[in-house]
Amino acid sequence: MTTDRPADNALFRYVPLAIVLLVSAMLLPMLLPLRVLWIDLQDAGYGHGPLLAVLVAWLVVRASSRADHPRLGSRLALVALAAASIVWAAAAVSSTTSVAQALWPLMSWLVLAAVYGWRSARRFALPLFLLYFALPVWGPLTNLVLWPLTIKASTVGIQLLGLNAYVDRNFVHVPAGAFEIISGCSGQHFLLVATVIGLLIAYLNELRGRQFALVVGVAIAMALVMNWVRVTAIIAIGYYSNMQHPLVAEGHLLFGWILFAAVLVTYILWARYYLARLPAIDARPRAHAAPSAGALPPAGVGMLFAALLCAVIGPSWYAAVRNRIDGAASETATLRLPVSAPGWIGPLVGTSPIKPQFPGVTVERRAVYTPLDEALRPVHVYANLYLAQRQGAELVGYANVVLPAADWRLATVQPVAGAGSGSGVGALAPDFREYTAATTGGERWLLRQTYAIAGRLVASDWESKVVLAIDALLLRAPRAGLVLLAIPCESDCGAVAATMAQAWSAIVPGLQESYR
Repeated sequence: MTTDRPADNALFRYVPLAIVLLVSAMLLPMLLPLRVLWIDLQDAGYGHGPLLAVLVAWLVVRASSRADHPRLGSRLALVALAAASIVWAAAAVSSTTSVAQALWPLMSWLVLAAVYGWRSARRFALPLFLLYFALPVWGPLTNLVLWPLTIKASTVGIQLLGLNAYVDRNFVHVPAGAFEIISGCSGQHFLLVATVIGLLIAYLNELRGRQFALVVGVAIAMALVMNWVRVTAIIAIGYYSNMQHPLVAEGHLLFGWILFAAVLVTYILWARYYLARLPAIDARPRAHAAPSAGALPPAGVGMLFAALLCAVIGPSWYAAVRNRIDGAASETATLRLPVSAPGWIGPLVGTSPIKPQFPGVTVERRAVYTPLDEALRPVHVYANLYLAQRQGAELVGYANVVLPAADWRLATVQPVAGAGSGSGVGALAPDFREYTAATTGGERWLLRQTYAIAGRLVASDWESKVVLAIDALLLRAPRAGLVLLAIPCESDCGAVAATMAQAWSAIVPGLQESYR
């Protein structure tokens, strides 16, 4: 009769962490951009990332059992893992980094579920879920919920304090100046950190149901209210100091973290009081139906390799796509504006306020076309070209700006059905967007834009992402770029709509040839 050595037995506690680290290494190309957010000293909202990653690693080991052996897990998890890996590849090749990063915790958990089974993998669900609080996936929550709530709460605070202030959208006007409540004032960082602390306290104390929700909910509520108090206090300080107090110009974040520290101490004291009043949690050891420690069961080893093979589908596909894209990027870039546009003379050199900002673009062109009919207005044309899509140089990205906010104010954005080729993603998809905009000087323009991808015209951002992702997954690197036409229209932009339609049908077909 033989027995396993305790040291050998204990090593299996680190196998789940090793699996998570291996999956992280597979997905590393899309995780590398996190280092910029995680070390941002200017506070982009994710500076707690490195500490949280270490905490998650500890929680994964803590959730493991000495009886955890890779064994016959879940084949359904293998299918889900393969699907997630393919979605990861699509997100990666289309440079949708936030989606690819969001799949990191999910794919890590699916590998564990495939190896250990759904029931055992549940113990790792919350530790891995905490990783989402270090990922840049909270933009919609910030812009659609936290920011408007902060503006409304600050407005209420100003009224309660009786300040002589006027609130216009996100601007607060006081006698000595004005405050702008930007999205960075929404308190996202405070909320994420507070939520993690609340989840951690609830998890470590094995709370369930209402108790779990209460502990986490109080943390969220305290973080929200604290940030509202912070913003209102800064406005009040500026109001009473005639905008002379140093806190008006700088130190907003430091002031917020000081308030947050005080709130956090209060929350921890409350949590200790609340937990002390709860009935003692059943501390009976959990039973694990597992084979005895020792050599890995052959079925478990096979399941582990199968899970890793499913996980590596996406990264392998992405590597093949990158090789194809890198080859396309070395090609010669040519973008020719049409010389023979029926009814128009051009391209001509001219001054124009149409100056889109697209970092990493391969080539871009600007020109003016004048009509043969002197009764019509000239049209300003902008076009750019990307030979390949990569991180930091992509057709649709957060850093891209068609009309810089410093020079333009969007008045209306009205998608219309395309009258051109109708070559969108769907049969009824419009192939351009048309809208009006006004410069800061008050001049109004009618604008029409589209994305040209391998000769196809696509109207919306998400459609272009889908088209680019499909092409990339098929190992194609299509030429793609933005095409924008603009006509000054003074007060009535409807009067130049016919001119825009005529210019579009005359100029854009010739431009499409540069993207084929």
